[in-house]
Amino acid sequence: MRPRPLRIGIVGAGPAGLIAAIAGAELGLDVTLFEQASCIRRVGSGFGLQSNGLRVLEALGLLEAFRPKLHFCQTFCHRLSNTAEVCFDLTQLPIPHNAIAVVLRADLQAYLLDVARQRGIRINLGHRCTHLWFEGDRVTLAFANGETATFDVVVACDGNHSVIREALPLRVRKRRPRQAYLRGVVPLASRPGVLRSSWGPDGRLFGICPLPGAQTFFLCSAPLTGWEEIRAHRLDAWIESWRDHGVEVVTLLEAVTDWEAVHYDDKLHEVLLEPWYKPPVFFAGDAAHAMLPESGQGANCAMTDALVLMRLLARCARGDLSLEEAGKRYDAIRRPFVTRIQQQARRAATISQWRSAPARWIRDGAFWLAAHVKALTQRGLLLAAGYNPEEEPYLQPLR
Repeated sequence: MRPRPLRIGIVGAGPAGLIAAIAGAELGLDVTLFEQASCIRRVGSGFGLQSNGLRVLEALGLLEAFRPKLHFCQTFCHRLSNTAEVCFDLTQLPIPHNAIAVVLRADLQAYLLDVARQRGIRINLGHRCTHLWFEGDRVTLAFANGETATFDVVVACDGNHSVIREALPLRVRKRRPRQAYLRGVVPLASRPGVLRSSWGPDGRLFGICPLPGAQTFFLCSAPLTGWEEIRAHRLDAWIESWRDHGVEVVTLLEAVTDWEAVHYDDKLHEVLLEPWYKPPVFFAGDAAHAMLPESGQGANCAMTDALVLMRLLARCARGDLSLEEAGKRYDAIRRPFVTRIQQQARRAATISQWRSAPARWIRDGAFWLAAHVKALTQRGLLLAAGYNPEEEPYLQPLR
């Protein structure tokens, strides 16, 4: 097989797209990044970088410089609806980076964007992809501003509502959750080193994550409809309705200084795509596998996708693999594992919403029992941490 230069177009400048661009440049690939926003604003709230996400940053030599922006949590505690709390020591997991690093999404975005610019990567803002077409074995992207660009490979990192995915004849299923979610940051410190969540008797979820600088990130259930009316007219009563989750939850919600800055997501849905490639187009992140936030793995999986895929595409550029072979390997390595994470998140979302006393008693008892059986605990925590032995060769340092 004779090697040839590969021009790679990456659509979407979220964590998946930026990691793909940085990894591609590091591997000597010709990459161009497109983003629909005309400027990158500091939006979003927080999330946890798990073992796999931290390993991606480490593999690219980016972790140490970013470490001051991270708050590491070595313990995860979950409060059952009967108020019993079950805690897990993450440092006992036999994997690299056995902790969860909580970070502001905007800080990670800005850091990766700066790295991409410093490395001379072509970044085209204000380029919203509207459609594409194939010309032989190449693909042309068309943008809303009238421009077009042709590539040997396109990596679609354009999110939950991927234009590129919808433009192709692919097997894709979508599932909408039965609730919406709120994500916000509060200027109030919480228990350092401990990430916490709770199930209430009302079928709602609340998560608390400490951030650097005496801040706290929270994630909680929200109604699918009527949030604007609640925020405008019944906010105090809504906050008080969380008291069954504990006094701290109410205190955090009362400390929110700007409710317009709290992100309300009622358009989230799961995406199940099969396969994740149609050469010369490949999918990564939410475009391939949007998942519910209960997994805590969305951005981590996106970053891992990007690194694994770009290492395989580098082999294509060297002539070691065809694009079809790279797609098959990428799909086989990533899709079954990520599907398990999606299923775990879906189950957690479903059982967290159980309200009847018998159902909650069964759920809480099963969770407590599983937490005290070492084999079950470790298996669940390894999956939540994103540990997939088949990915080991791809998460090693590039240098």
